Amino acid sequence: MPLLGKDHLARGSGDVQLFNKVAYTGANFSVQYTTYRLLFTDFGPWCASVVAQKLGLDTSAALLDTPIGEARPLQAYLLLCGIALYSAKVLFWEWKFSHSNTLSIGAIVLVGFWYYYALIFSIMLSTYLVNRMPTTVEIAISVLVEPISLMHELLVDYELTEFKRTKAQGELLDYGYHSACRHPNYFFNFFPLAAVGLMSGSPTVGLAWFCIQVFWAYNQSGPTLEKYMKDNYGRSWREYCKRVPFVLPKPYRFAQMLAFRYVGDKKQKIQATGKMSMIVLDKSMLKSLQKETAESMETIAED
Repeated sequence: MPLLGKDHLARGSGDVQLFNKVAYTGANFSVQYTTYRLLFTDFGPWCASVVAQKLGLDTSAALLDTPIGEARPLQAYLLLCGIALYSAKVLFWEWKFSHSNTLSIGAIVLVGFWYYYALIFSIMLSTYLVNRMPTTVEIAISVLVEPISLMHELLVDYELTEFKRTKAQGELLDYGYHSACRHPNYFFNFFPLAAVGLMSGSPTVGLAWFCIQVFWAYNQSGPTLEKYMKDNYGRSWREYCKRVPFVLPKPYRFAQMLAFRYVGDKKQKIQATGKMSMIVLDKSMLKSLQKETAESMETIAED
């Protein structure tokens, strides 16, 4: 895919093509419409029946005659909002932060349709087949984890976008979120789909989507980008890798990420360095004055 194997600090060579934006917009609205039909119309139980029949699944506990929107409206609306929130993040990224202007039609079909449709069908159909209302704790985890993860992922993309605007040749983004791990956007993308999967009433589906995201980062996108960065940034990238972990930040770093300590970190770092320089300068001047004073006193005493 053209999206992979590009410099994750400066993909593309210009503005994102309007075609990419329109294609992703269409894909996400299509996904949202299909999600609504699966949850609130007879299309949902019909699809679940077909899948169960094809796979030979036990349907004794399944809900195959009523849409989830009628049987459990709270769960249906939470699922609809969860998919809508994720779609909104993707659209916002594509229109404001996208780091690639090279997406092909094949990439859009793969990511924009196959990936998203695999997501919604796996989650929505499991809602019918498992036929279980998530517990209060599961709802709370899902409602908190997804928006927080997406918000931090957008902040990471904003940091990357701002860096691209002013980066010097060969400069690495090694401050802010990128000082906690080399791919913070991948890290935060582990959780949103798992949270939506948990809302389906099947922790297994939530765990499956978490594992899919982790597998993608460690075995597809991550290694490809790492190789590209190593080939193009050489020693600087190798030194960066020694200091900063691949995608899992240390616990205290993770806590700082959640506390928004890395937002605008470069400016804070510069200010802190400036203050420290002034303190050092003041101390050195004081020592010099003390030395001069001592020498003057010794001269006076000798006279």
